[in-house]
Amino acid sequence: MTAQPEVPSLIWCRPPGRGTSRYGFLQQALNCVLVALLGLAAIGATSRATASAQAETEENTALPPPVQVQDGNRMLVRADHRYQPYSYLDERGEPAGFLVDLMAALAEVMGLEVDIQLGPWEEVRRDLESGRIDVVLGMYYSPERDGYVDFSVPVTIATHAIFVRDDSPISSLRDLRGQEILVQTDDIMHDFLLNRGLTQKIFTYDEQIQVLRQLAAGKHDAALLAKLPGLYWAERYKLTNLKTVGGPLEARKYCLAVTEGDEVTLAILNEGIGILQATGRIQAIRDTWFGVYDQPSGMKELLLKAAWVLVPLALLLVISFAWNWSLQRTVAHQTRELNRELVERRRAEQALRDSEEMARAVLNASSESIFLVDRDGMVLDINAAAAERLGIVDSIVGKNLLDYFPPDLAAARKVKVERVLESKQPVRFEDERDGRVFQVTACPVFEIGGGVNRVAVYAKDITEQRRAEQERSRLEAQVMHAQKLESLGVLAGGIAHDFNNLLMGILGNAELALADLAGSAPARESLNEIQTAANRAADLCRQMLAYSGKGRFDIQSLDLSDLVAEMTQLLAVSVSKNAVVAYECDPDLPAVEGDAAQLRQIVLNLVTNAADALDNGTGTIRVRTGVTSCDRAYLRTTYLGEELPAGDYVFLEVTDDGCGMEEPTLQRIFEPFFTTKFPGRGLGLAAVLGIVRAHQGTLTVASEPGRGTTFRVLLPVSEHADEVYLAGRRPSVAAGDKVTVLVVDDEDAVRALTARMLEKLGYKVMTAGGGQQGLELFRNHRQGIAAVLLDMTMPRMSGEEIYQELRKLQPDIKVLFTSGHLEPSILADKGDSKHIGFVQKPYQMTMLGQKLREILSRS
Repeated sequence: MTAQPEVPSLIWCRPPGRGTSRYGFLQQALNCVLVALLGLAAIGATSRATASAQAETEENTALPPPVQVQDGNRMLVRADHRYQPYSYLDERGEPAGFLVDLMAALAEVMGLEVDIQLGPWEEVRRDLESGRIDVVLGMYYSPERDGYVDFSVPVTIATHAIFVRDDSPISSLRDLRGQEILVQTDDIMHDFLLNRGLTQKIFTYDEQIQVLRQLAAGKHDAALLAKLPGLYWAERYKLTNLKTVGGPLEARKYCLAVTEGDEVTLAILNEGIGILQATGRIQAIRDTWFGVYDQPSGMKELLLKAAWVLVPLALLLVISFAWNWSLQRTVAHQTRELNRELVERRRAEQALRDSEEMARAVLNASSESIFLVDRDGMVLDINAAAAERLGIVDSIVGKNLLDYFPPDLAAARKVKVERVLESKQPVRFEDERDGRVFQVTACPVFEIGGGVNRVAVYAKDITEQRRAEQERSRLEAQVMHAQKLESLGVLAGGIAHDFNNLLMGILGNAELALADLAGSAPARESLNEIQTAANRAADLCRQMLAYSGKGRFDIQSLDLSDLVAEMTQLLAVSVSKNAVVAYECDPDLPAVEGDAAQLRQIVLNLVTNAADALDNGTGTIRVRTGVTSCDRAYLRTTYLGEELPAGDYVFLEVTDDGCGMEEPTLQRIFEPFFTTKFPGRGLGLAAVLGIVRAHQGTLTVASEPGRGTTFRVLLPVSEHADEVYLAGRRPSVAAGDKVTVLVVDDEDAVRALTARMLEKLGYKVMTAGGGQQGLELFRNHRQGIAAVLLDMTMPRMSGEEIYQELRKLQPDIKVLFTSGHLEPSILADKGDSKHIGFVQKPYQMTMLGQKLREILSRS
């Protein structure tokens, strides 16, 4: 059986089940001309081949028996597994395509047993060259390839095309010079580029779809592929930004190939192809896969064939021109619609990109940590703040977020995520790690169907806020404590003032009565008891004034260590004989400004309190003095140090090893009359607090149950350390002559009592019940008035106001102030100190006389 001549075929390619491609008017015209020319060239050969095949078919009424190839083995046939519609693997993984059906028909008519296997083209080609297979289904003919394989007669004629992106400037083959070109590995176009020498920048991939995807993704400049498979893949995978340019590169014969020199197999293939062409089966297979339209044949004479072709061709051309005109309008309209849709689509895509970029910018601008995870904890998105706080440099999208937490914390977070997914409700909690506090909210992200597979997590750093809240709570508690102490101090001061006026009458009259009675009078004992009780009441008032910070202060530069040393004997008799008082006093302390009597009261009260804390009076009390430097942070932790400046402070520290105190007791130790001992005690520590406050100092208390208590008093170092006062030193008081004293006091009983005391002391007395009366008397008798005894607290006109008016009348007037409250602020004026003095109520006649003589003796 002889091989049949090659029959060129004109095909309009259309994969099964897919619509035809749209061409422009010019392309349609070129197709028609090409049909006519190829038809004319193929008429004679086709007619002779058909006649010969028919004759041979008539002589052989039965198919030949199966041909045994290669010693009885099955013929192994391979082809490209992804070269639609020529050869590919269908959904079930079975070989399919034009070439597969062709080989099946060829095996049937030739009685062959074949095994068709599809795989990557590069592997198929290597198998043929190495002789591991018998036949390759589908290989483009070229002279170079003909040197190492043998080709069958063509089974079809195929073209190749240049594929580019829509925005590419490439429009023809010459534009490819020097460009980056994509081809399929070992494809005929690979050889084409190498032979033409268009470019050295050739990039190969095993499959055509890989080539097209790379090009569509913006990589490289163009691709050279078989046109029909390329258009198939671009349409199937919606690679809408690709197009073909420059028309068909060249029509190439698509053949079956065998190993070089395998003439037997090649003869069988050619004979089978001839039979299929003669019987029309090959055309039927083409129609199935491509929709083939071959030119009619059967006329014996060339001129007759030409007439049969040209007449229909003329009619076809007329119809084509009319059809193309209509098609052109339709195409133009559809092109406008497509352009409009394309513009709208690009606008929508740009709007989507802008929206995504804006969302990303907003996400990264947030100072809160934000990330999106799925139900397994895989990160779907994360903002810059979250990455920074987790210490992540590279992107963790696609990684498990729980891997960046300690195991115990990761397990707890996984439980939170599962709770959100199950409940579909937000979950809020606080997360503390590395000294930072985060307020975390985990919210479900709902899908269209209402399901939840993702969780959005927002983490806000509230460390500073929490610290501020704690600091505010501390300050509020401190302010409330200070306000409570202040209110108690105001109450104590007011009570002490009124009590002092009452005690003034009791003590003064008792003293006057004692002065008038004979030494053997029975009433003297009762009067002495009255004086003793009144003095105790006066001591209590002084402690109340000390607590309120309004006690009488005689400010001097003091050495605190010297003051403590002076009191050792007094402290020894104030504690139990079983207690040991140990002293650690710094001999080189800087001076402090203070009242010696009030500071002694602090030492005595603290040591007495320590002695009360000792079990059965047995234990050790340590009294220590020294100097320390305090900053603002430390001072804010003390009882009265919120507004004190940083600097050096002299401290007095009293420590015991007694029972100690619990926290509730510590909160109340400075309240007046609060005590854990028997009733009737409790003003000692309250007075200490008031004295320290009045000296612009502060104090701390440290105590634990069973481990004792430590009180530390801090007093500012003196900035004007003159001659330091030592215990026992008092300025001498010179006696004055009998002179006139003006007494100004709104209390009738006190005014009358004071006048009687002064008369007893040998002074002449003038009295006034208020400021205006006192000023009037002074104006009329100022030449005879040596001094004024002036009460500080009076209605309508205070003692200080009266004093200023007196100075206008006589600048060097000598005034002795008296009050149940504090020493007047004008005494701090060093320019007036030699002309004024102060005596605190309740005073006795001897004290009054001493203070009066002091100011009268000053020149």
